[in-house]
Amino acid sequence: MWWPAALLLLVASLAPAAAVATLWLLWARRPRTDVPGPPTLPLIGNAHLFWRLPVLMETFRQLQDRYGNTFRLYVGPKLLIFATEPDDVQRVLMAKSLTHRDNFFVNAVTAFVGDGLLTTGGDQWRQHRRAVMPAFRTEALKSFMASFNRNAARVCERLSASAGAEVEPFPLLFLGSLDMGLRNLVGTPLEAVEPCPKRRAAFVGAMTRAMEIMQERIFQPWLQLGWVLALTKAGRDQGQVVRLIADIMAALLTPLFAPDSAGDHQPAKASVLTEEEPLPEEEPLAEEEPLAEGRTPLVAALSRSLRQHTLSHQEVMDEMRTLVVSGTDTTANTLVSALALLSLHPEWQRAAHQELDHVFCRGSPDYHRDVTLEDVARLHVMDRILKETMRLFPVIFALPRALDAAVALRGGLVAPAGSSVVLVPYLTHRLAAHFPTPDRFDPDRFLPGGVCTSRHAYSYVPWGAGRRSCPGGRYAQLLMAALLAALLRRFAVLPACSRADLEHIAVSVVQRPLRPVRLRFVPRD
Repeated sequence: MWWPAALLLLVASLAPAAAVATLWLLWARRPRTDVPGPPTLPLIGNAHLFWRLPVLMETFRQLQDRYGNTFRLYVGPKLLIFATEPDDVQRVLMAKSLTHRDNFFVNAVTAFVGDGLLTTGGDQWRQHRRAVMPAFRTEALKSFMASFNRNAARVCERLSASAGAEVEPFPLLFLGSLDMGLRNLVGTPLEAVEPCPKRRAAFVGAMTRAMEIMQERIFQPWLQLGWVLALTKAGRDQGQVVRLIADIMAALLTPLFAPDSAGDHQPAKASVLTEEEPLPEEEPLAEEEPLAEGRTPLVAALSRSLRQHTLSHQEVMDEMRTLVVSGTDTTANTLVSALALLSLHPEWQRAAHQELDHVFCRGSPDYHRDVTLEDVARLHVMDRILKETMRLFPVIFALPRALDAAVALRGGLVAPAGSSVVLVPYLTHRLAAHFPTPDRFDPDRFLPGGVCTSRHAYSYVPWGAGRRSCPGGRYAQLLMAALLAALLRRFAVLPACSRADLEHIAVSVVQRPLRPVRLRFVPRD
C-alpha cells in the first residue's frame, strides 16, 4: 500500500507550515500594552536578548536604567511586565485575587519539586499552605535549634581542615542546610539518606545543574514544549536530575506516610477553602495527636492532612520535596553572600566578632556553647548584616503573577489580562529613592531610627509578602543566624573573591554568582 507513506510525507511537509501559522496566530493575538520596553522581533518578541546563556542580572538592570522602573518584555507572544516600584509590589502581593503564579515560570520548576507551594495555585495552594503552617509555628522552631547547633559544629570542623587555605564554601553549606532540612522537616539525617560522600557531592552538582535548566526553560520559550525539551541536552539532564531527587525523596518519605496513605487519598471536596478564609500562621497541632517519637511537626501535620483527606499522598510527597529542596539552596546561597560581604568589609566583620564575644563571653569555658533563641534575639549586628545581605542579594529572582484581568500600575500604566506581572526583589531593593547609595553594603540601614526607617514597607521583600509569602522565612533566619554565630566565633573570614564577582549573578529561579565564591577561613584562637 503506497498511501500510508504518501500520507506521512504530506503531514511532514505541512507540519512546518502549520507550526509557523500557529506561531503567527499567537503573535497576532498577544496582549498589548503601553508599558515601555525594547523593540520586538516578529514571533520571538525579545527572546533574542536572552539567546546567550547564562542570563545575567546585569541585563535586567540595564533594561531598568533604559526604560524605567516598570518595563515590559515579550518572550515569544508571552507578555511579561516587570514592576519594581514598592507601590506596585504592594498592590500585586497583597491582592487576594493575584495568587496564581504563571505557568511560564512554574513549568520550569514543577519537574523538580512537583505540585507544592511553589507551583500550585487557587484552592490547591490554600490547602497546602494550611497544611504546612503548623510546622513553622514558634514552638516548632524552638525544637530546631539543637539540629542547627549540631550541624553548625560539623561545618566548622570541616572548615578547620582547610587550615586557612582558599575553599569554596557553597557545597559545604548546601549539604549542611540539606542535612538540617532533612533532620528538622523529615526527621532523618543526611547520612541515613545517602551514606556515600561522593554521591552527596554529586547531589550538589545535580542541584546546580537543575538551576541552569530552569533558566534555559524560562528564557528559551521553545523548551516549554515537552517534545522539544526531550530532544535537547537540557531535557536529558533534567531527566537525570529529576530521577536522582525523586529516588532519594521517595526512599526517604514513603515509610513516613505509609500508615496514613492507604488508598492514596484524594482531597475531599468539602475541605476546599474559600478565598476569604484566613490562613493560620500559628495553628497548633490537634490536642488529641501528640507528637510521636521521632516524628517532626511537618510530618505530623501532613499525616493529619492525609487522614483528613485534605491532601493526597502524591501532594504530601511533593510538598515535602518542595520544602526540603527549595529551603536548602536559598539558605546556602544567602550564607555564602553574607560571608563574602563580611570578608570584603572587615569593619563589619569586627563588629560581628565584638558582638559575639560579648554575648557568648569570649574567654569563658562555654564560649562555643550552643546558640539559643535568646542569643539570637541579642545579636542585633548579625540581624542587620543578614538583612542587608538579603537586600543586596535576594536569592529569589522573580515573584510572577498571572493576570486574568487588567491591573493598574504606578504612573498610569496598565498590565493587561493575559500578561504576567513580574516582581524582581533585586531591582526593588536597589532603588535609590528608598535605599540611598543602593549598591553599598551598609547594615546600619536597618538600625531603628536609621536612614531607612521611613522607607516604603514594600521596598524590602526578601521573603515575599502577603498570602504567598515564604512560610519558612523564620526557619531560614534562625538557621542562618545559628550558622553564622558558630562560624564567626571560630574564624576570621578573608576574601578570595571581589565584589564584582558577587554582582556577576546568573538568573534562575534561585539566583547565584556565576562563578563559585571562594573564601579563606582562618581560626581566631
